[in-house]
Amino acid sequence: MRINGIARDIPINERRFDGVNVELSGRLENITPPKHEDKVGLLEYAYNSIPEINQEDIQYMLPAVINEVHLFNDGNGRTSRLLHLLLCNYSSKEEFLDEAKRALGRSGRYNSLDINPELVNGEIELEVLKNHEWVFSEPFVGQLGRSNFEFASAELHQISKDISEEAKEFFRLYKSDQYYTITAIHMLFGDRNVKKLFTDKYRKANPQDLVSPLIMAGALVKDDWQKLIDNFYQLKKEEAKTLVDIFKNPDKHKTKRGDKTLAIKDAFIEDTFIEDIQKRGNFI
Repeated sequence: MRINGIARDIPINERRFDGVNVELSGRLENITPPKHEDKVGLLEYAYNSIPEINQEDIQYMLPAVINEVHLFNDGNGRTSRLLHLLLCNYSSKEEFLDEAKRALGRSGRYNSLDINPELVNGEIELEVLKNHEWVFSEPFVGQLGRSNFEFASAELHQISKDISEEAKEFFRLYKSDQYYTITAIHMLFGDRNVKKLFTDKYRKANPQDLVSPLIMAGALVKDDWQKLIDNFYQLKKEEAKTLVDIFKNPDKHKTKRGDKTLAIKDAFIEDTFIEDIQKRGNFI
């Protein structure tokens, strides 16, 4: 809070975790961070994991968690960049201050190392999904349980505006992350009961089973929608914890980069520097 307060010029007595109902615009889609009430617990999980993590890796894990959890309404990037610098070693105070000025400047995200978990969000999401009965033949090509189903997204524009606020929220979350919302449905209904939500309307065009938003809107009650939302955010909590776990147990979390297999945390650090070189070249 102190770092963020300094970066945003917020008076000491007004500094707090104010990242409530924050939505992020990513490169390909909107990103939903964890629930605000879960954020402090996730930050504590990261801090409590420090003794199990290599000292140099902490320089990347903690700043990445700041960005992943999004504790603040603004300045998360500046906070994470400065935290990274505080965890690094410098030959002099002047060297650190020069780096800090770059990190906190208007163009800080372009001329200072940006520890952005978005670089490995795909790999981390796959790790979470595999713990929920997904089996993948290749990244994001797989089956959930015994029911290989998707969402009949073509029906979303046909949904009545009179549906509950919980239903509206769940359909908003679908636009944020399709895999997590599909998994949330399977977590609630299981292989057998989820079939009651399937539609045959698009069978000729798409032989895969499709969950119908229209059937859901007519069949589910407010409590059902809330459980689906809770399931979605449970997956977001698991995602944030997995970000920490790739540093705690690197041998258990692997990915591929071209023809080589390496720990996801090593891929993340490597990609961070590649991204930094590329953006500095474009910025210049």
